[in-house]
Amino acid sequence: MPKIAYYPGNVARAASMEVEDCIQPLCKTLGIELIELPDATSDGGNIIKQASSKLQHALVARNLALAEEKGLDIMTTCATSHGIMKDNMQAMKRGPVNAAQLNKHIARSTGVK
Repeated sequence: MPKIAYYPGNVARAASMEVEDCIQPLCKTLGIELIELPDATSDGGNIIKQASSKLQHALVARNLALAEEKGLDIMTTCATSHGIMKDNMQAMKRGPVNAAQLNKHIARSTGVK
């Protein structure tokens, strides 16, 4: 059974709980085990980005690192979270120096590498 790290985002657990009610049984039927990241943080839903894009990138990078530590790809059911993750990954690929600084800050402040 394949395993995938699961980050529900803010919507699946709050405003649109029907998403959460569907994804769990759907993945079970498809033979996919969702491994929730218990220490994941909110990605800020693009609200934090208005004040500090670096903070939003740090929050998302940390969540991605948590999945990477488990050797898993990550999935979200939240369209906003998906867009934020994609933006974050592209920004880190475009700016390796910035990515290195971001990774260093996350490791120093949270212990996640």
